[in-house]
This record gives sequence, structure tokens and C-alpha cells, in this order.
Amino acid sequence: MKINYKRNFTDLSLRLQKWKVQLGKDLLNGEELSKDDAVYIYIDGDKTNDNPDNHCWVSKKTDKMINKVQNEVKMEDNIELNELILISKHAFLRCTSFESQNRSKETLF
Repeated sequence: MKINYKRNFTDLSLRLQKWKVQLGKDLLNGEELSKDDAVYIYIDGDKTNDNPDNHCWVSKKTDKMINKVQNEVKMEDNIELNELILISKHAFLRCTSFESQNRSKETLF
């Protein structure tokens, strides 16, 4: 299945800006990223949500782990949609909080 990525997701200047905001680190574990290991993802997994705050950089290992968990969650019958929404919101809030902290640091220089 071919994925049609949205305009903001493919915008190279937004990707570079996000890289700088994240200080070249994996958003979830804080590890330094090499450009070969970095993957740009949708935080909530929704490829129709093209809000730049819904995009972040993670390592290939982290991306694989996220995909594995998402697939396991989809397979569980007892997971409710509200729980999935809460998980996505938590990841989104973590990203925006991280960005806010780094914007404050950027204004000092």
C-alpha cells in the first residue's frame, strides 16, 4: 500500500527545524541520533494528522519498537479506543513539552 505523506511531513525545512529542537536526539529515549539511524514519524501514528507538532525524530530501533507495540495493541480485543487515544495524547504532550523547553533555551542565545 502506497502512503501519500502530507505536505508538512515532507517539508525539509520543518524536518530540519524539528531536528534542531530535538537537539538531534531520539524524542522517546533521549539518545543521540546519527542521520543514518534517524526516522521521522507521526507521533500519533495518524498519517492524516499533518500538524508539525505531530512529527518527531526517533531511532530505527525506537520506530520498530513503536510499530511492534501498535501491532500488538491492535490485536488485543480488550483494548478500548479511548485507551489508544490517551496513549497518543501522552506522546503528543511529551513532544510539545520537549519543544517548549528547547524553545526557551534557544531564545537565550
